[in-house]
Amino acid sequence: MGKLIPMKQKNATMMSALERLQPQLQRALPKGMEAERLNRIVATEVRKNPKLLDCTPASFFGAVMTSAQLGLEPGSHLGQSWVLPYGKTAQLILGYRGLLSLAYRSGMVKAVSAELVFEADVFTFEKGSTPKIHHVPERGNVRGEIVAAYAIIQLVTGGQLWDVMERWELDEHRSRYSKASKGGPWDTHYGEMARKTVLRRALKLAPASVEQTDMGRAIVLDEKADAGVPQELEVEGELVEGDDDSAS
Repeated sequence: MGKLIPMKQKNATMMSALERLQPQLQRALPKGMEAERLNRIVATEVRKNPKLLDCTPASFFGAVMTSAQLGLEPGSHLGQSWVLPYGKTAQLILGYRGLLSLAYRSGMVKAVSAELVFEADVFTFEKGSTPKIHHVPERGNVRGEIVAAYAIIQLVTGGQLWDVMERWELDEHRSRYSKASKGGPWDTHYGEMARKTVLRRALKLAPASVEQTDMGRAIVLDEKADAGVPQELEVEGELVEGDDDSAS
């Protein structure tokens, strides 16, 4: 059984390992993103959520590295992705803005609209042979609670994909599939997560080749996180001295 390590020491050890990982992160990052900035963002997220210090270093840095490879900044500043603790395993959670960015980068999407519907809005939709969505947002700042979310995707091929999720579906998804539903982005960014969820479901209707894109990879990882299935993002090699103790 490993000895208990004070929180300050855990933090110092994790940040030291993050510094050593900086050259590898820089190689993984797309043009325009800097490893030094990413390190500062990650350090801020660790301060906000100290439970990340109890995660295995391999899973923590694996999630950070994967976010970097996808060109997404983890944390609440941009809402592109989050690295969250699932017990002693850190997992990568996709944000709406991150999924939107990946969708455009895939080269398959011409335009995307993902919207929230509120109680005071006029909203109807029809499926079948002539599917359509009709949404007239209430003007003003008293629109009530979120009652639905929908996504409309224009493909570069000229086709269109769309999907609607009502509030009960969003809440069911949150409670049944998201282990991070309490205290995670579903609590702090409900609207953004609702838009991400319906957009993700709509994108799964895209051509099979989407699976070969960063967007396809991110969708698979995000679904694994929702279902509580290990993402297996561990970084290989010895990152931190006393890895076993640091997770005690």
